[in-house]
Amino acid sequence: MLKESRREIAVGSHLVIAEKKRVKHLRLRLDSRTGQPYLSVPLRVSWRYATSFAQSQRDWIDQAQSRIKTDQRFPPDYAWHENLTVFGRSYQTRYELAGRPKVFWHSGQLVYAGPKTPGADPEQAQRALLRFYRQELATLVDLLLPYYAQQLGVEAKSIRYKRMRSRWGSAQKTTGALNFNLELARRESRFAEYVIVHELSHLVHADHSPAFWQTVTKVLPSARNLAKALGDSPAPLGVLR
Repeated sequence: MLKESRREIAVGSHLVIAEKKRVKHLRLRLDSRTGQPYLSVPLRVSWRYATSFAQSQRDWIDQAQSRIKTDQRFPPDYAWHENLTVFGRSYQTRYELAGRPKVFWHSGQLVYAGPKTPGADPEQAQRALLRFYRQELATLVDLLLPYYAQQLGVEAKSIRYKRMRSRWGSAQKTTGALNFNLELARRESRFAEYVIVHELSHLVHADHSPAFWQTVTKVLPSARNLAKALGDSPAPLGVLR
């Protein structure tokens, strides 16, 4: 009879990935990019003892993840959860066994399909989720941007979607290049609409002068209210430039 070699251990709000290995001591570590906790368990140690040990380290996990969030260049929380937010709405998720990892819609749910569960390979799941968010945001931008670009008499030469720590978006007037924060795919679509108008307006005015805001509010009267609401949103915060 094969012995279980891998297990997921619930520690408060965390899910520790524990694995039996040829090691001498229990070793708990966090992935430096995702904050995912992993526990190496000696072959001779029981799962009961390993579970007790992991749960005793809850404070350490909390503190270690806080340090990672403080030190990281990008917002870290793009991990797979039981519920995920897309444009301000929460959706249930599920897993399907498949080949190439991908995330897609099915019957109102978000499905992660891949060779391993999100818990068994969190980095692969995160990359698939980021690709999904990028596609969702690009679809919305492709729908709204041409209309507002025409209203403003400007043209975006290039568009990129990135993980950004301190900005919701950015624009280069000289090149016509626009960048949008992937975090917008998790906020209500009205915020993405505002950021689109904001950045397109920078192709007219590079600063935040009264003339700039007049341009913004001319095509989107609710822009200042949206800017205030977006600025008050929880971390990761974005600041427009």
